[in-house]
Amino acid sequence: MRALLKEYYVDRRAYLHWSHKTIAKYIMNKYLKTSRDLQACYAELASAFQLGFLMEKEKEENSGTDPSKRKDDWCDILREIDELWYHLLRSGDSGKLKQDAICNFDFLQCAVSGASISYVRSMIELVKCHILDWEIEVLSAVTKQAVDILSQDPTQLATELLNWLKPFSELAGSKCVKSLVTSALKFCNRCKQPRLIPTNTWLTLSLPPQVTVLTVPQAITHMVTTPDSQHVVCASDLKEISMFHIPSKNHVRSFKGHKASITSLHVTSSGQWLISGSEDTDVLVWHMDSGQIKHRMSNHISGVLCVTSTHSETLVLSGSEIGVVIVASLDTGQVVQRLEKHRGLISTIAVNSGDDIFATGSSDKTVCVWSLEDYTLLNTIGVTSSISRMDISRDSTFLVLACDDQTLHVRSLTTGSEVHCLQGIGSLVTAVSFGHDNCRCVVGCADGKCHVFDIHSASLITTLSGHADAICSIQVQPNDRFLITAGGNKVVVWNFTSPRRETVSQSKPKVKRVDSHREPIMCIAVSRDG
Repeated sequence: MRALLKEYYVDRRAYLHWSHKTIAKYIMNKYLKTSRDLQACYAELASAFQLGFLMEKEKEENSGTDPSKRKDDWCDILREIDELWYHLLRSGDSGKLKQDAICNFDFLQCAVSGASISYVRSMIELVKCHILDWEIEVLSAVTKQAVDILSQDPTQLATELLNWLKPFSELAGSKCVKSLVTSALKFCNRCKQPRLIPTNTWLTLSLPPQVTVLTVPQAITHMVTTPDSQHVVCASDLKEISMFHIPSKNHVRSFKGHKASITSLHVTSSGQWLISGSEDTDVLVWHMDSGQIKHRMSNHISGVLCVTSTHSETLVLSGSEIGVVIVASLDTGQVVQRLEKHRGLISTIAVNSGDDIFATGSSDKTVCVWSLEDYTLLNTIGVTSSISRMDISRDSTFLVLACDDQTLHVRSLTTGSEVHCLQGIGSLVTAVSFGHDNCRCVVGCADGKCHVFDIHSASLITTLSGHADAICSIQVQPNDRFLITAGGNKVVVWNFTSPRRETVSQSKPKVKRVDSHREPIMCIAVSRDG
């Protein structure tokens, strides 16, 4: 066995490595035949190094030496730090990676003190090349702001986290950020040395508008995202569908099976199935993991223009060029119901979050609202022009309708009455999507701009300019963490979350300048209430 290995030393510690790449490749092919086997191996290694990290950390804590004064005793724990995050990353368990390493206060404190803040930032940047995660993006922005201070005094990590992260800790889905804030506060309370601990929020952390940009070989006609926000699925004029990994920008697989242009895409709630419609009159249901076809539904006699599914993943709904809606079983592919009410092509179809109502928009200037229980027509909503795009708010309250005459209507889903007519767009609307907060609506236009509206006041919140070509698709991610848009051959990921800021009451008196002193001021004190 010794002939197959080579030994070398780093920081006085022995490392064993295969003596040649051919040997390493042979061992991997023999014992780690699948990607799952490889991930399981990395997970076991991560568990071993996590145990080693905890043991080394306990040894450092029991040494009784002030961590800020130790200079040369970090080599043991640094190896555990370096190996732990790497093996967790390769194991594919992003939750454990965040919990035990990247968003773990003890891990970060040891990494900053033992190595440097630059090492931590490099580690975070490498992780960002593999995982698209909002909490990691926030932590990256925080460490960027704290570089100068932590380069001089690594023990200030806790106060820096408290300064910048507090506004984000109360947002939904911010479990790791909240844990970081809690751990940082506990660290400050245990600290024996004097330390300034921020008790309120007065610093604003501005996240960069764009997170990343993915450029694909062909112009995108339709785009959808997976529920975990890690992949985009794009259709082009080449009659095939391509799947890309957003952080690494790598092509994952292709879906080939349509005989004509692809007109619509939809990913089910679990991310297990991809549904596509085409001018070849077929609706295909694909396995996302393998790219294989589960069902080829040839129930239409004309081109399919729109597809979707229920959130329970039991039904597939599709609309055609001759105004026919077909409801089919996702499990068997058999037709459940055929609906013929529209007198024009069906351009868009949407199901509400409760899976009890769906709506169809048509070129006949109407929206039909249907019951998913018995497929009866509940309401018909008329507008002044052909409907091109439509979406239903997550709380099933609003319906946004984009028309060919460049008007954008917000209607009540239950009554069909006009709520707002959104103004100030100035270009043809090519995509619409509600935010998960039921307050914002994102509108994509032919001029490449995305407008974000407050749906309650009809006011324009902001305009995002990142595309040179028309926006073809908009996808708001869970918890409104990211907004992903596609236009031309570019996919842009935007930050879509704003932190809650603590507001100061207007009734408080203004701060006055005190000029009573005649000699230099030697000390100050801050009251308990701040």
